[in-house]
Amino acid sequence: MGSDLTAHARIRNAGLELFAQLGYERTTVRAIAAHAQVSPALVLHHFGSKDGLRTACDAHLLDLMSIHKSAALSAMSPLSLSALLADSPQFQAPAAYLIRVLIDGGDLAGELFERIAAGVEDQLALGEKADNIKPSLDPAGRAAVLTAYGLGALVFQQPLARRLGGTALFDADVLTKYSRLALELYTQGLINPDLVTDDVDRAATRERQED
Repeated sequence: MGSDLTAHARIRNAGLELFAQLGYERTTVRAIAAHAQVSPALVLHHFGSKDGLRTACDAHLLDLMSIHKSAALSAMSPLSLSALLADSPQFQAPAAYLIRVLIDGGDLAGELFERIAAGVEDQLALGEKADNIKPSLDPAGRAAVLTAYGLGALVFQQPLARRLGGTALFDADVLTKYSRLALELYTQGLINPDLVTDDVDRAATRERQED
């Protein structure tokens, strides 16, 4: 851990790393203090409790997401959540922490999902105003689906990376390929529009016949 960081930041980063490695329940204040090379009393001085430290870890993760999602949308690059976050050099510990929370499940995972989805919805709304993002009939639902896609890529990052010819999602070559494929889906779509039009026409025909 870099000596140029403040004690507050070192403790927070230690919490991110140990919560990710051991899980929240198995991580102790004493272990966090040792990892950050401070006293347990200093951990409590800065954060009040282990719960307080976890709240600070959540806030740091969400701040990081917000910063990089804003930049990506401004650049008209609607990549998935994992690709956006991976652009940060400080991402490794927050990403590992997020993955652990999602795998463990429970109230914290649900709370983080809700907060992340709300942030995604806000950023997409900004993208709509800038004419970078298409409008949606269900903005909240769209944000929830995109959040699920991005978080799923994080949880399954190792098998995903193998399918893309590498070993880790955040390796440069794998991330470049992943980002290109994500952009392809987001900008070009997946289903041939003619098929959808045909389905609509058939449905309209059936309704006329029934009438």
